Amino acid sequence: MKNRIIRGSLSFIIALTFLIPFLSAICYGDSENVVLQADFENGSLEGMATMGNTSLVIDQHIAYSGSSCLKVTKRSANWNGASISNSSILQKGKKYKITAYVYHEQASQEDMKCTLKNTDSMGTDTYDNIIATTVPPSTWTEFSSEFSVPHDSSAATLYFEVTHATMDFYIDFVTLELIGDVEVSQAPENVTTGSEPKTQLEYTPPASMPHRIFFSDFETGTNESWGSVDIATLTLDYDHHSSGEASLQASNRNANWDGPKQFLDDYLKASKTYHCAVYVYHESATPETMSATINWKNSNGTTTYNSVASAQINPGKWTLLEGEVTTADDFNFPSLYIEASNADLVFYIDNVSIFSDEPLQNSNTGLNEKTPQNDEYTYGFESDLEDWNSRSDIRIVRTDEYAHSGEYSVYITDRDVYWSGLTRIIDFVDREISNTYSAYVMYNGDEYESSHVFNLNVQYDFEGVTNYQEVGIETVEKGKWKKISGEFTIPKGAKNVSMYVQTEKVDEGTETLDDLMSFYVDDISIVRTSVAKKKKTTMICIIVAASLFVISVITILLRKIILNAIKTNRALMSAALDAMTQTLNRNTYEQKLDILHEDPSICRGMYIAVCDVNFLKFVNDNYGHEMGDEAITRCGALLLRAVGKKGLVYRTGGDEFVCMSPVSFEEQIRHEIELEASKYNGYPFSVAVGFSHHEPGDVPDIDEMIEKADKAMYENKQLIKSQNAEFVVR
Repeated sequence: MKNRIIRGSLSFIIALTFLIPFLSAICYGDSENVVLQADFENGSLEGMATMGNTSLVIDQHIAYSGSSCLKVTKRSANWNGASISNSSILQKGKKYKITAYVYHEQASQEDMKCTLKNTDSMGTDTYDNIIATTVPPSTWTEFSSEFSVPHDSSAATLYFEVTHATMDFYIDFVTLELIGDVEVSQAPENVTTGSEPKTQLEYTPPASMPHRIFFSDFETGTNESWGSVDIATLTLDYDHHSSGEASLQASNRNANWDGPKQFLDDYLKASKTYHCAVYVYHESATPETMSATINWKNSNGTTTYNSVASAQINPGKWTLLEGEVTTADDFNFPSLYIEASNADLVFYIDNVSIFSDEPLQNSNTGLNEKTPQNDEYTYGFESDLEDWNSRSDIRIVRTDEYAHSGEYSVYITDRDVYWSGLTRIIDFVDREISNTYSAYVMYNGDEYESSHVFNLNVQYDFEGVTNYQEVGIETVEKGKWKKISGEFTIPKGAKNVSMYVQTEKVDEGTETLDDLMSFYVDDISIVRTSVAKKKKTTMICIIVAASLFVISVITILLRKIILNAIKTNRALMSAALDAMTQTLNRNTYEQKLDILHEDPSICRGMYIAVCDVNFLKFVNDNYGHEMGDEAITRCGALLLRAVGKKGLVYRTGGDEFVCMSPVSFEEQIRHEIELEASKYNGYPFSVAVGFSHHEPGDVPDIDEMIEKADKAMYENKQLIKSQNAEFVVR
């Protein structure tokens, strides 16, 4: 009898466990006022997104109801968490009730909050803790409260956070219910509640482009999905407008190209011509050059920049920039951005229009239809680069010198910033589904430290902002392959998604030799996390079975180790530096020229110097060849000091040097030559030098730049000889 009672009780508990989600769906799921209900049972994020630098993962080891919940992990600040920010869910002027269950596994009680972040029509952010309570460990705790989104809201985000900045926590059974409207009397005075029509700018497009497919005038009280190219601050402005009552201000810019950016995936198609028009304004004391540009990427990830219009804009007057752009056949991820040549300029834009010869179609995305994601993607580079390419203007080479598996890997070299590395567009990856990303990394070389940190990252654009998510980080030991991996869920609505491998993040411009090291990458993979876990279990079984073949495996591994050791010795024997001057040698110079010939666009903004030691024959004949060698060494040393870490110095001949840099170094080189020449080491020391650089608008051509610098150097040498005839050997 007792056993029957126990069995009956257990059956009731099990049945109740399965009935809870079903009964909840009956109570809430069919209500027309429930705008969000997430129990995470279908394996997706169900409307939840990341808040800050964190990761959201569907977890099945603990749940409030059903078998799944949402795990918030990899947090780095107290406000990092899970959020609801969809404008169709959180509408201004509406009242809501939020109900959710939270859980943590810390040893002590933790302070947890549900916070409403609101951005008003002036771009000001406010934060309201609508729930704040202490949650005991290992106990599901209910969060429930009512809140309102103000009438002047331009963006609202509701998010869960924890005071403990790095702890993981869990969320389940999130329900958001619309319960009414905020009283109109609560609306600020500057909010329009009537139906008075807005004043529109009267602009007549070309007759061949009668259909306006995009328009942005900022009269909605929002940024209208405009984001910044870099770090520019974008705010709505009600004191300046070409028509209506508002415009968009760009301030706190970082560079000339920094400014407002609009993604155009849903508006532009490949191989079509569009007419673009935008009104711009500034209040500088002098005319300023401003431009509108449309860019896109091809299937290899290379970005093409296409000028719409550029003009001198007089201060205090709204001015029209307009022009036409024809898109390419190979066309992905288009965007429009507005810039100014003066990086400190604060400027405004209004009434941005794009016109076409045909109306906008619903299917007009500018991209190919997205096919469903496979469970697994692997890249071993055994046949080609498999659409992986360089991030920044660097060199990547498919090589059989080293490999983690198979015969080939990718070698990344000539890096110029810490974030330059190997990248690929992965827009095919499903949103709101957890994937595991991984890559194997290796480096070697006597000039590098014994270990270095590498990062595996995912980059994507979301609601007008470019996000950089660190997925994995590992310390890699020199000469050893190391796997970097991590889980990440791409939020719904993310665009322009790419994956890349780089060295550790440092302040740009402070990179050391190690931060710019060359390295190898192999066996990159993207696997659904659920599949990866099943594969891990299967792999354990395979390893047990494979123990029967240990002897044969050891033989194969020994052969591979010997081959890798031979290849390592060969690599170490291949030096890039000139032994006497410690500048780069002639062979490295020829390799650099090959790169510049292959991609002349790298020459844009480049500065060149050609240098030659004067009176070398006189010094050799009268003071000995040791003094002549010392003069060459002194020349190399002064050039290295002058050019610094941002540039390169090559010894191209006996006493001839070539310098390259993305920044001007003429003043520094002349100063170092003058300073070194003032030091008397027992023989006359002098260096002839000639300079050249790529002018904006010129066709980039490295041969012409070097020829120009060489000619200037020869003229300088002749002048020095005429002034020092006593040292000239005839």
